[in-house]
Amino acid sequence: MDNYSFTPDTQMQSYPYTDDPKLDILRHEAQLVIQDVRDFSLPDDLVISVVNSASDFFGQPHPYIINADGTWEMANDTSTFNDDIIGFSRQQMMEMGIYGQDALSLVMTHECCHRALQNIGNIDPWEHELACDYFAGVRAAMQHIDSSNFENVLINTQGGEHHPVGSLRVDFVEHGKQMAQELIGDGIQPTFENCLELFNKHLSEECQTIQLHREAVIDMQSHIQKTDSDQLSFTGKYSGSEINKLKSDVETLEYELNYKNSDVGHHQRCVDLVDTPNGHKNGEYDYEVKQLNKAISDCDYTASRLKDAQERLNNAL
Repeated sequence: MDNYSFTPDTQMQSYPYTDDPKLDILRHEAQLVIQDVRDFSLPDDLVISVVNSASDFFGQPHPYIINADGTWEMANDTSTFNDDIIGFSRQQMMEMGIYGQDALSLVMTHECCHRALQNIGNIDPWEHELACDYFAGVRAAMQHIDSSNFENVLINTQGGEHHPVGSLRVDFVEHGKQMAQELIGDGIQPTFENCLELFNKHLSEECQTIQLHREAVIDMQSHIQKTDSDQLSFTGKYSGSEINKLKSDVETLEYELNYKNSDVGHHQRCVDLVDTPNGHKNGEYDYEVKQLNKAISDCDYTASRLKDAQERLNNAL
């Protein structure tokens, strides 16, 4: 049995019944149409299939798959792939414009590359993301996966502290495709090691271009902050930029808490799996209980931080 846990998030909340039977029927039919669109585009069995296929591409065990507010990868113990989690949000993927097997396969290749890089320390966030985009390109070339939808989504992403600008990301996808094709053309089997070596070489060659993009992102963020500041009134109330920062803090902590809750659920499942005579005897049970308690403590701490952030926001409004 594959070691993933997947709970469908496709069941929509039903509309409450009204006193108008015809209206109830229309609302129910509309609900079914919306549900069909979501399920047709990215059905559950497709999600599970592409996550496991991407894991196979990197030679990794199949991860746990959970529903989340976003699509992401979480490594727990970075010395092993056995406790990795993939969070999946169908709504996020559809809002971004990801549809069908090819594009979703490359999204999950990107996420599973995060798994492959999880024990590499001191890696810059931009470089980490570009490496994952690059390996999505490598796989696209090796397995003849259409990357057009994936790249069309990437090109529109905004740069930030942790993610490069879209044009740069697409460049690295294309370079990954090119490197894989050149290796195969030279009769060399692409491997994670030789492709990573070529990535690092390209990264070094493009360092000035990457730095220019970084500076442009920093300048843009500074301009936005200055614009917000220039629009402040002299009422003594919180400024627009300050309120936006408080809102951003709340949203970030809400996402983090969801992430931590998922972590608690994962460790609880691990405890249940090793709650056996052999698990108690070899120490696995005690170890997993320790990991679960740590996850609960981290979750409680994040919940406390979120409560404080929400209070600060409420006081500012």
